[in-house]
Amino acid sequence: MRDMAQQGKIDLSIVDEIDLVFGKDAVDEVEPYNVKLTTNKWKCSVCGYVYEGDTPPASCPICDSDMDQFELMD
Repeated sequence: MRDMAQQGKIDLSIVDEIDLVFGKDAVDEVEPYNVKLTTNKWKCSVCGYVYEGDTPPASCPICDSDMDQFELMD
């Protein structure tokens, strides 16, 4: 899992958090399960607000644009 973090596929801080809470070997136990540890990022095309989640919010909390104004970021 640490190699996936170094490649940018998952957030390294999540791996570090697992290390702190469960110990260094816990990361190796999580890896075989292909747990999705990152979420999608959605950007409002109207105001630029970035939201993290599996799906975009129903409306933008900044400019109140509808869900269809959010674009999935890389």
